[in-house]
Amino acid sequence: MNNNEEDPPKMPVVDHGDEVDADLLDSPLPAKQVDEDEVSLIRCDTSAGRFTMRLIRRWSPHGYDRAIELFRRKYYDNSHFYRVTEHIVQFGIGYTQSDKLWELAHDVKILDDPMLDPPIPFEEGTIAFAGKRENSRRSELFIAYDDTDEEMTKKFGNNPWETPIGKVVDGMSALRALYHGYGEMKPINENGPDALKIKHVGRSYVEENFPLMDHLRQCHAEIEGKGPTHDNRAASIENEMRYGRATLEMRKLSAAMTLAEGGMRSVSISGRNAPIAAKKISAYRDHRDNVQALEGSGYSIVVALLLVCFLFCLSCAISKFNNQRARGIRSKAL
Repeated sequence: MNNNEEDPPKMPVVDHGDEVDADLLDSPLPAKQVDEDEVSLIRCDTSAGRFTMRLIRRWSPHGYDRAIELFRRKYYDNSHFYRVTEHIVQFGIGYTQSDKLWELAHDVKILDDPMLDPPIPFEEGTIAFAGKRENSRRSELFIAYDDTDEEMTKKFGNNPWETPIGKVVDGMSALRALYHGYGEMKPINENGPDALKIKHVGRSYVEENFPLMDHLRQCHAEIEGKGPTHDNRAASIENEMRYGRATLEMRKLSAAMTLAEGGMRSVSISGRNAPIAAKKISAYRDHRDNVQALEGSGYSIVVALLLVCFLFCLSCAISKFNNQRARGIRSKAL
């Protein structure tokens, strides 16, 4: 994954768009005790909609720490999605005017993280830093679009500089709605965006040459808590269900069931992804059945209570009618 490492000498930085508080950009983050199991949610608003990422420190400690720092310091705010292809979307060249934040993002390398065993598969929504050699990660991130292409899943994640740092847990539809007409970057696509010009010229280069390119507006980072370990994939699936939010869980369930029951997309799962997919589908089917059973029992209780209330009211009405009738008969007799 290219992150445009071989840059020319730094040129004057101009036209870097909207800025946030300089104190936030230049001041160091408050010191805190490192939690190996820390998990954070990054909620982003974009020109195409909103999406949420869940970053997991245990997956890639060095990558996680850098990403969290850049998101908290608002480095990614107002930056563009400059690479949108069939399989990935890439972003991460910010428009900051802070020299300290610029140096952190572009000059301070991120040390490679040990690859987990087994490695985390590059499924749809997987997030990683872009790099191309040992200790080459900086600020650029990419998100996998498609986990049904076996070649794509084999291509990414095989190098320590592409260790995933998290996954998109909500709003994948917004990422899929990003404008993709410009395709690959230069030099792969001669007419595509030039990452070096985005970095050194700024927003004006994008707006003048690629006016339809979508962009981030604002991102907010918050610590969610402790997340799953990655002892093995089966445990990871179980922990994702345990720690995931209800909306994410039901989205996964819906996608798995659509895939299993031949819904809108007809996709065959084969190769190394087959056992994983089978486990997911089985787990989510069981979960769906449990949810439906609980919902069914809940509905039954509600219906029974309504029936009891109806019978009670009916009994009271009949009793009242009979009492009134009896009093009428006695009054006539007198």
